[in-house]
Amino acid sequence: MNAIFRDVAGGGIVAVDGPQWVAQRKMLSRLFTMRAFRETISQCVHDYTLVLGRMLGDAARTGVPVDFADVMHRFSFDVFTDIAFGLQGNALEGGEHTQFMEAMSKIVHNLELRFHSPDWLWKLKRALKLGSEKELAQEVAILDKMVFTIINKNMERKFNPDAAAAEWPPRPQRSTKDVVSLFLDAHDEQKAAGEEGADTPLDATFLRDIAVVVLLAGKDTTAWSMSWLVIMLNRNPKVETKLRQELREKLPRLFSDPNYVPTMDDVEGLVYLEAVLRENLRLNPLVPLNAKEANRDTTLVDGTFVKKGTRVYIPAYTLGRMKSVWGRDASKFKPERWLMQDPWSGEQTIRPVSAFQFVSFHAGPRTCLGMRFAMLEMKTVMAYMLSKYHFTTRENPKSYTYDVASLLQVKGPLICKVQRAG
Repeated sequence: MNAIFRDVAGGGIVAVDGPQWVAQRKMLSRLFTMRAFRETISQCVHDYTLVLGRMLGDAARTGVPVDFADVMHRFSFDVFTDIAFGLQGNALEGGEHTQFMEAMSKIVHNLELRFHSPDWLWKLKRALKLGSEKELAQEVAILDKMVFTIINKNMERKFNPDAAAAEWPPRPQRSTKDVVSLFLDAHDEQKAAGEEGADTPLDATFLRDIAVVVLLAGKDTTAWSMSWLVIMLNRNPKVETKLRQELREKLPRLFSDPNYVPTMDDVEGLVYLEAVLRENLRLNPLVPLNAKEANRDTTLVDGTFVKKGTRVYIPAYTLGRMKSVWGRDASKFKPERWLMQDPWSGEQTIRPVSAFQFVSFHAGPRTCLGMRFAMLEMKTVMAYMLSKYHFTTRENPKSYTYDVASLLQVKGPLICKVQRAG
């Protein structure tokens, strides 16, 4: 499985195992707990949500429909290229880095083809530089040219501050830092503290692999999740009404101040919105079929023997619909299943559910590190959009289905009419 990603992710966490995986997991865990990283995510989401709002406002005013999935992918590209590299992609506004975005889209598409091909076939095509494998190599070269330019400039800025005067590409005028800069700072702190392994210098390739993994992990997942949510709200209009009611009660400023984007702290208290997002992920898990390979002979808790080298599949899409797990109404979109009354405060809160039951973010040692940030990002963006706009799908919302891919993609365009929320 790791070989599928290695040409793109290099030595990044999704393409390694064993001691390398443990070391990277430790470093990324440190990154995700840094206050500076939270501030970076919060600032990027805030800035691009305002850009998104202007774009949707134009669509509502002119009556021109939008491809909601495409809009969300452009938004996510802008957010995560800024988080990872400090680069303003401006995909929402048709900016100068569209080649970078197109390269990323083609890379993801060609990785998908590897999932649907026997290993020997795509490896042969790669060796002979044929078809999709030839295109993948070309697009990775475009990605690397851009990424290494940014990383080398960041490293130059770190060790030669005077170089900042003539830096390229232009950086957002803000105090927050991107993933590459944060890793350089964290490495300095580790060296100062005399931590084991801190004497090993961080090279550009290592930083490239880390940042590309952050970009790949975040860019498409949140975009597809928000796309599916719009479909689910069109199928269940009463849920949208209830959502908007919660927003009016808890964040009334959303309805009076067009430039107000709620902070991550602001959206923490949106319990019903969280339940809606979880219910959407239960029925539309971003990774519908995950796989792990046994690295030794083992026996599962139910007594099933698994031989070393056996690939074990975890069908999250099926698990989310099992009546034995979720009850007789498992196929129904019902956010209320996630809610309970807090026995101490009497307030409504999220019902605790085991990660091994709700596997959208995996479970155990490989639980998604970005789970909390992904939920907060989606809560922020959806709260902002739904307080101002209603999205009506052009097609019957029940007609939309998924495309066969490693991520649960909406099949075809998701054309929506944008209207001001009543």
